[in-house]
Amino acid sequence: MDKSETMSVGIVVERRESRSPWIDAVWKPVSIIPGAPAIEGWRELASGEGWRQFHAATVTLELHHTDSESYKYNLSTRTPSIFVVMEPDDGDMPWHVLLATASAYEGESYLTSDEGMVEAVPMPEEIRAWVRDFAEAHFSPEPFKKRKRDRTPAMEEEKFGKQPIFGRGEPDRGPENGDA
Repeated sequence: MDKSETMSVGIVVERRESRSPWIDAVWKPVSIIPGAPAIEGWRELASGEGWRQFHAATVTLELHHTDSESYKYNLSTRTPSIFVVMEPDDGDMPWHVLLATASAYEGESYLTSDEGMVEAVPMPEEIRAWVRDFAEAHFSPEPFKKRKRDRTPAMEEEKFGKQPIFGRGEPDRGPENGDA
């Protein structure tokens, strides 16, 4: 049983004209093409009034056995998704597709970046079945282990030449009867 599997996926990015005076367009990943061939540069797929869709990149979607819990969680949501991570680019197009992942936890970890974009794109049925089969084959829940309490009180040790505050011996009460 392989511990990882891969599939090539195409990332479709849509450009929509904006009504905002500060930006001319909004870019967003909108769909996934399972088994897409590798491409050089962005290719226009469709267009309409105020929008254009591009096959922006073909990336490798990789499944790892250690992420099987995350895949199962993703598949249990209302809309299982592929998380597409893009970063700004200074080239012909304003965005570069960095990766695509089926791991909800990995997608979430990229949300901490203030410059990149992470979008959840609906997972096509073909990929959903592939991820489900992989997750079921590799998922093994960690058994519950009840923690045992330590019944003996923790004793402080003498450290750095200082007496412990709690624990052994008589407390240091200071001078007797207030004598200094």
